[in-house]
Amino acid sequence: MSNIAVDSNVNAIGVPPTTHVTVSIVTLNIGGSFPHEVQIMGQFSVDCTGGTGGIVVANIVIDGDLALTTQVNNLEGDAGTLLSLSGVVSLIPGAHQLELNAFATNLQFVTVHHRSLSAVDLDGHLRCVETISALKALPVPISSACTVALGY
Repeated sequence: MSNIAVDSNVNAIGVPPTTHVTVSIVTLNIGGSFPHEVQIMGQFSVDCTGGTGGIVVANIVIDGDLALTTQVNNLEGDAGTLLSLSGVVSLIPGAHQLELNAFATNLQFVTVHHRSLSAVDLDGHLRCVETISALKALPVPISSACTVALGY
């Protein structure tokens, strides 16, 4: 089974304008001695008030460094929206803190709810490479892993 870290919550969190607010946190421990590919996914829904060209931003930060970001623009009046982002990152062995952050501007107030943050270690038991030479280049031993070479 892969190494997975998940946080999900529906309790509302207020996001004052022009303030970064952490709305979800997970810790993922990467084992072994080589970097692992990790799928990260974050999302939250927001209710906005008083939008005048409002912007809501979602960020995923890993160990204090920005990894992914997305935003919704031009929110007017009282509105709601969903922000969702995902991607694959490479993480070295050790413990890593992942944070899902919200930020808003040109809005009177934002309430974040229905939020989730997930991280799945793709290299925990499954390795996918494109060529046989890439397969041979993998660090040894690759114990308890299933390895696939695409197109072979």
